Amino acid sequence: MFNTQILTIQIDPILKQNAEMVFKQLGLSASQAINLFYQQVQLRQNLPFESKEIPNETTIKALNDAEAGKGVCFENTDKLFEDLGIKRKLFAASNSSKKMSSAYIGETYGTLE
Repeated sequence: MFNTQILTIQIDPILKQNAEMVFKQLGLSASQAINLFYQQVQLRQNLPFESKEIPNETTIKALNDAEAGKGVCFENTDKLFEDLGIKRKLFAASNSSKKMSSAYIGETYGTLE
C-alpha cells in the first residue's frame, strides 16, 4: 500500500461541486484529480496551465482612467518620486570583472515618509 498524507483545504462549495462533476465525467475521483495536479506541478516545476493575474477593482479603475487620459502624468521618474515623497538614495556597486569599486553608480529608492 502507498504511503499517503491527508490534505485538508478550504474551497467554495459550488466550485467543488462543478469540478467534481467534470472529474466524474473523466472517470476520476477528486483525490485522483488532485494527485494528477500535484504530479504535473512536480513534473513541470510550475502550474500545469497558464495563469494570469486578475486585476482587482482598484487596478481596473486605474487602467480605465489611464486609457481615458485621466490621472497624473510626470515628465520623468524624478518628478514622480518627488510627488510621492520618495527620497532617492545613491549607492556605489563594485564591478568585480574589472575589480573597480564605484565603477557603476546605481539607484535605490527609499520608502514613503
